[in-house]
Amino acid sequence: MSTATRNPRWTSARRMAASVLLGAAVVVCAGSAGTASAQRTPVSPTFEVLYAAHRYDAGIVPARGVTLSTAFSSQPGAEWRLTTMIEDRFGEPGFSYRGEHARDFGAWFGRAALQTSSGGFYNARFRADVQAGRKLLADRSLLLAGGIYHRSGRDGHEDTGFSFDVQNYLPHGIVAQAGVRSQRSNPGGAWSSMFDAALMWVQPGKRQLTLHGYAGRESYEVIDPLTIYVDFASRGARLSMRQWIGRDTGFTAAASWYGNEYYRRAGFEAGFFVGLDR
Repeated sequence: MSTATRNPRWTSARRMAASVLLGAAVVVCAGSAGTASAQRTPVSPTFEVLYAAHRYDAGIVPARGVTLSTAFSSQPGAEWRLTTMIEDRFGEPGFSYRGEHARDFGAWFGRAALQTSSGGFYNARFRADVQAGRKLLADRSLLLAGGIYHRSGRDGHEDTGFSFDVQNYLPHGIVAQAGVRSQRSNPGGAWSSMFDAALMWVQPGKRQLTLHGYAGRESYEVIDPLTIYVDFASRGARLSMRQWIGRDTGFTAAASWYGNEYYRRAGFEAGFFVGLDR
């Protein structure tokens, strides 16, 4: 009696396809559940699919992934977002799941998120984020926000950090943003900081263009179970577009670049979003 040998690529592809279907079922059901409550609110639930592909130098295998998300409101000023991400990075498939809730209290606002995963040594086994902010000026066009987070990685690292962001809504749909994130990583007790800035042009219900850049130092990065980079400088940039072609329907596209002293990465993203309240 002969035994068939499984092709690892085919097994990985089947796992990714099955996870895409499962993730789609979860986020669509969640979005549909929000539709009933959305009928009592002005915010329509949406479902979004995003495909991403990145190429590396330094002999690192390409990465690819699919992100499925749904967003809906339980009441005015309260938004929920559920996200499933299926990716193959550094030659290993990984699956992550994130739930996020944002509230607008008028002059104050807040956000909380929880994330977990199954597979992928680069993923967080558990992550929790909390952020609170205040709107300033008479027209509330200046936003200040501070946050804390904790991440327990599947590679054995534990990260605890904080963030501070400033966002300013300017005339003609221009939004400027800047922020800093610092974290302490264990083992080793190493500190690292990343600075970022973004410029957005927003036409509500029509299009949104965003240019985002960041630079700083990273405490570590594990690219396979036997290779870890520590205490290195990095920088990156991303240009993205969100284009509406209907009241709640449209497409997204983005290009990104990242570099450090060990490798360079470039990639693209493409996807679509559609309203579920029909």
